[in-house]
Amino acid sequence: PLISSVVELRYVSEISSSKIALVFFKLFSEEFPELEESKIPKELREKEEFIFTPQYTLSNENYSISFSNKVISFQVLGEYKYWDNYFMFICKSLEKIFQEGFVLRITRIGIRYISCFEKVKEDLITNITEVVNNLPSLNVDGYEEKINSYNTTLTKDENSYRILLANNAKVTKKDQTFNGTIIDIDARSEKTIEVSLDYVINKIENLHFEEKKLFFEKILHPDFVNKLDITY
Repeated sequence: PLISSVVELRYVSEISSSKIALVFFKLFSEEFPELEESKIPKELREKEEFIFTPQYTLSNENYSISFSNKVISFQVLGEYKYWDNYFMFICKSLEKIFQEGFVLRITRIGIRYISCFEKVKEDLITNITEVVNNLPSLNVDGYEEKINSYNTTLTKDENSYRILLANNAKVTKKDQTFNGTIIDIDARSEKTIEVSLDYVINKIENLHFEEKKLFFEKILHPDFVNKLDITY
């Protein structure tokens, strides 16, 4: 199943962290009534590794919007709602946000999908060598090789794709733990741009298209794809 699907924007703004919650609460509190504050202490949020960690999250049963004065991220909660629905939610939300005028520049646009393939059927083998196409190998004579994980970054035009593959890995979503082959793709553009709703929406759609193409046509083994019941 799809474990995580996050669309993230990093941005430059002059709005303070103390005022950002009021802006988002005004825009989204009726549709997203649940408000949660990050448990990361304020002093840690200023450190480089946490600087783009959202400070607050608004959510309902379907989606969440997480944000600070440096980052905005959207996520599907529960079962995946398919891209057309997810994308419409993102577009409508960004239109409201950009109309407020506090976002000055966009510094990063990213989409991250994490999938886990478990052995749920006898004919659906999920060892990483049968899930992933063209895995790199040392091919050392006289030795048996077991691939545990693989990490690489691909680039195309102004986009980059960080790909992490893991064999027999565990991942938890809410209270459910999955064990199998993990494929984690983080697609992003780190070109700094002035605020343009059309540009951002087109870039998100482009990153999603390229990430889906990579996943189904390049990363997954063709024989494995043929066994899947694919819905977008």
